[in-house]
Amino acid sequence: MSKKQEFKQYSWLTTKIYSIMLLFFKNTFVVDTFIEKVDQSKEVLEIGSGTGKDYETLSKHYNITGSDYSDAFLKTLRKKFKGQQFYKINALTMESEKHYDVIYSNKVLQHLTPEQLEKSLIAQYEILNKDGLLFHAIWKGNPNEGKYEGLPDVQYQPEDIDKIKGRFVIEECIEYKEMNDNDSFIVILRK
Repeated sequence: MSKKQEFKQYSWLTTKIYSIMLLFFKNTFVVDTFIEKVDQSKEVLEIGSGTGKDYETLSKHYNITGSDYSDAFLKTLRKKFKGQQFYKINALTMESEKHYDVIYSNKVLQHLTPEQLEKSLIAQYEILNKDGLLFHAIWKGNPNEGKYEGLPDVQYQPEDIDKIKGRFVIEECIEYKEMNDNDSFIVILRK
């Protein structure tokens, strides 16, 4: 993988700081919406499990496999959830020997450029079972700047997904408030 496509590895300290921040963050809209919309018989892959906050809730309802690209997050996840499966998966290539009914992420895909996101969606398509779903929560960019409050890697509007969805059909797009009104959206795509 070229340097331009190499993703950031988070340090042990970063994972701890992120974990502490999440202790004060109680918004469960994304997970609650997932549980409401996705049948519990589905086999789920979570991209970017991070600290395991969503994984912990979803694992009570679904047969879920966690993943992250960060070695530090994977170490934390494996320690916290002994006996559970967590794989190192690059969101760009989605290399996996298994196929899933649903691929889920919460604020992960905005780290990809539009070209990388298009490539990721093609790779996600390949590891989804027939009629599989993608369920992704994404920061909504500022239409004037293309970014969310100046963060360099956040640049999407719901209509951007329509342009790069490939063979997927958009089932639903839900705008919601993470921190500010309509600063985020969930996109549900069907294979």
